[in-house]
Amino acid sequence: MTLRHFKIFQHLCHSLNMTRTAEALYMTQPSVSQVIRELEEHYQCLLFDRVGRKLVLTVDGHALQDQAAELLTGYEKIEAHFKDAPKAKSIRIGASATVGTYLLPVILKQYQRQFPNISVSVYVANTTEVMNLLSKSELDLAIVEGNIHKYSMTVEDLCEDKLILVGSAQHFLKRPTLKELASCRFLMRESGSGSAEQASEQLRKLGIRPEIIGTVNSIEALRHLVLAGVGVAFLPWISVQNDLKGRTLLDITPKGNTEIRSFRLVHQSGRKISAELEAAIKVARQVAKNYR
Repeated sequence: MTLRHFKIFQHLCHSLNMTRTAEALYMTQPSVSQVIRELEEHYQCLLFDRVGRKLVLTVDGHALQDQAAELLTGYEKIEAHFKDAPKAKSIRIGASATVGTYLLPVILKQYQRQFPNISVSVYVANTTEVMNLLSKSELDLAIVEGNIHKYSMTVEDLCEDKLILVGSAQHFLKRPTLKELASCRFLMRESGSGSAEQASEQLRKLGIRPEIIGTVNSIEALRHLVLAGVGVAFLPWISVQNDLKGRTLLDITPKGNTEIRSFRLVHQSGRKISAELEAAIKVARQVAKNYR
């Protein structure tokens, strides 16, 4: 049975006249009769009785009328929601902590200035969390750093940043030796962070087994702890550039061991790129040019 059957049946329930129903629906009377016969044969019941020259709904006819009314009302609601109503334009963007703190605000400001009618929702977490949401289609776009090779995605390098080891300038007058570094107290980002993964790999290459006195899930909190002399930590250059210029923090990365990493633009492969997503990618590229 189709919606056409129920629409014709519903019209006949109100008019109780084959001729008037046929005229109202621009059909022939035999066509209306055929639709009613198909309904009766399908449901194995009589829907109308004839009393003289009049049509009268049977008990089964009344029951089907109620069900058909609910069905057609539901259909009209679906049409109104998905077809007739204006489409709200929106996009969901995820970012790792570094990007979300220092790069994403600039991207969003420019995006909303250029596309004020597009609603943007933002999720900032570590790289693993953001990529998991993107893989489940709960985000449209992600901008992250760190290892994303296990995900089958379309990836574009936006710009580069350095992950450097920093310490308070009050505690370091010069770059320490490897032996001196090995005796330092280290603060690290939380598990799942792209920065934490890269920092651990860097320490492994240097042959340092650090004394880790704490893990922190906020870049700014980590930066302030280092400024206070609590410990040393690997931090993105973008987050400490002003501290380095003001000489409140010192780059103590062993020479030749600075970790260069990319901020990557990521979206699902094979998925149709909407106008909103294409616009976001374009703006991210424009902003990233200033960081290259």
